[in-house]
Amino acid sequence: MFRRLYANPFLSLAALFQSKLFKDTTFVFIGNFVSPLILFVGSIILARFWGLAAFGALTFLFGMAGLAVGLTDLGIKISVVRWVSEYREADQARYHFLLLAVLVVEALLGALIVIVALLGAPRIAAQFLDSTAESATVQRFLLGAAFTSAGVYASAVLQAHQRFPITAALALLDMTLRTLGMIAASFFFQTIQAVAVAYLIASVTSMAIGYVIVLKRYPPWPGLAYPLKRDAARGFFLFGKWVAVTVALNAILLRVDVILLSALSNVVQVALYGVAFQISLGAVIAVNMFNTILLPRASRIQNRADLRRYSKQALVLSIIVGCGIGIVFLFAESLVILLYGKAFLNAVPILRLLLTGSLFFAFTYPYILLIYRLNRPDLQTKTSVVGLCLLVIGDWLLIPLFGAMGPAVMFVALIVVGQATLLVWLVTRGPRRAAEIGLVLRESYP
Repeated sequence: MFRRLYANPFLSLAALFQSKLFKDTTFVFIGNFVSPLILFVGSIILARFWGLAAFGALTFLFGMAGLAVGLTDLGIKISVVRWVSEYREADQARYHFLLLAVLVVEALLGALIVIVALLGAPRIAAQFLDSTAESATVQRFLLGAAFTSAGVYASAVLQAHQRFPITAALALLDMTLRTLGMIAASFFFQTIQAVAVAYLIASVTSMAIGYVIVLKRYPPWPGLAYPLKRDAARGFFLFGKWVAVTVALNAILLRVDVILLSALSNVVQVALYGVAFQISLGAVIAVNMFNTILLPRASRIQNRADLRRYSKQALVLSIIVGCGIGIVFLFAESLVILLYGKAFLNAVPILRLLLTGSLFFAFTYPYILLIYRLNRPDLQTKTSVVGLCLLVIGDWLLIPLFGAMGPAVMFVALIVVGQATLLVWLVTRGPRRAAEIGLVLRESYP
C-alpha cells in the first residue's frame, strides 16, 4: 500500500486534491477546526480578561455544559450517519421514519437537560463553585447546553447526507455567535452571569437556524406513514444503544478530569488543565473528523478492494493530522506564552502529554471505525466502561499528589491501552466476523 501510494508523489497529490475525499475533508476541516478556533481565540481573550481564578470557574462552567451535551448526544450522529447512508436510496420509507424517530429523541434529550437545569442548578453551584449565588449562572449554561443538544439533529442529518458545506457554515455561525457574545458580555457587563446569558442566546439562535434549514430540505414527516415503525425502531436502537453508551462514556472521559480537579484540587490547577486542554482540543476535533468523513465510507465496504481503498484514505488523513499534532508538540511552550502568557507556563508539560495520547489516537482510530462496519459497537462500549473506571480511580489517586499532571498521565495510558486492545481484536477476530456478515468469502476462514 505504501509503495503504491508514494510511487509517484506528484500524481498522488494531484489525485488527492481532485478527489471527493479532499473536497469533503476541506469542508469538514472548516467546520471542525475554524469554528473551534474562533472559540479558542475567545478563550484566550477571556483568560486574559478574567485572570487565573475566574477563568478557572469559567472553565468548570464550560466543562459542565459540554458534559451535559456529551451525555445526551448518545451517538446520534454516528447512528444516523451509519443507517441513513444505508437506507437513503435502498428504502425511502424506512429512511424517513428514522429521520422522524431521531427528531423525537433529540427533543426529549434537550428537555432532559432543561429539567436538570431547573432542579439541580443550586446544588451544582454550591458543590463546585462554593456559592449558591451562582445558581442562575449554572442554570443559564445548562439551558444553553439543552438547546445545543437539541440542535445536534440538524448537524447529524446534514452529515448523513454529506452536505458538508452547510454543516461547516452552521458550525461557524454557532461558534461566532457564542464567542462574540461571551466576549462582548465580559467587556460591557463584566460579570460571569452576563457571559452565561450570551452563551444561552447563541445556543437558541444556532438551533433555530439549523432546524429551519434541515426541516425544509429533509422533512421527516413522511415517516409518520411508515407501516413497520416497531421493526425499524428496534433495528436502529439495537445498534444505537451501544453507540449511545460509548459516546456518553467518552463524554465523561473527556470532561470528568475538570470535574475531579474542581473537587480534589484548586482553581489554579483547573485553569492550567483548561489551557492545555483547549490547545490540545484541536487534535481531538481532528480525530472526530474521521467520523464524518470515514464512517460513511466504512459503512459501504463490501469486499477486500473497498477495504484497501478505505485503508489508503485512512492513512492519508492520519498522516495529515499527525503532522499537525507534531508541530504543536514542538512549539508548545511558545504557543502557551504567546496565547495565554507566562502565568500559564506550567501548562506546557500537561499539553505535551495530552498531545502524545492524541497522536496515538489519530493513527489508530480510523481502523477502529471498522468495528462499526462489523456491527460490533459493543466492543467500544466495553472498552470505554473499563477506561472510565480506571480513569476515576487513577485521577482520585493522582490529582492530590500531582495536580493537573495526574489526569494527563491517565489520558495517555488509557488511550494506548484501549486502542491497542481494539486493534488486537480487529486483527485476530475481525476477519472471521467479516466472513459471518458476508463481507469476505466464508471459505477463506475455517
